[in-house]
Amino acid sequence: MQAVADARVLLASTKAAGMGLNVTCACRAIILDVWWNGAFEDQAVDRCHRLGQTREVHVSKLIMTRRDPSKETVEQRIMVMQDHKREIAEAALGSEGTSGGARLSLNDLRVLFGIRRAG
Repeated sequence: MQAVADARVLLASTKAAGMGLNVTCACRAIILDVWWNGAFEDQAVDRCHRLGQTREVHVSKLIMTRRDPSKETVEQRIMVMQDHKREIAEAALGSEGTSGGARLSLNDLRVLFGIRRAG
């Protein structure tokens, strides 16, 4: 992105944006595809915070919600799962580590699709 002087927008999936990119020319990140493992989102956003970044970085996450707040969307359940995985990682590794595990468990899938509540 730095090689193209007039580039204004980079569209990439969260997972792809978290691998090997240096986008310190960006000062705004908008997450459109939530990932069940929040570490992927963290990694993608961190690409804007590399050495050489001179501006404040603003991050937004857009998710689907329902009009009835008592009914969660899959994206809202994913965010609950992300928080839960971050808590587990912090407990296991201290506040420096972010690892949500490499696979979804059966319980994670149940929570994701509303068969069971998180926690």
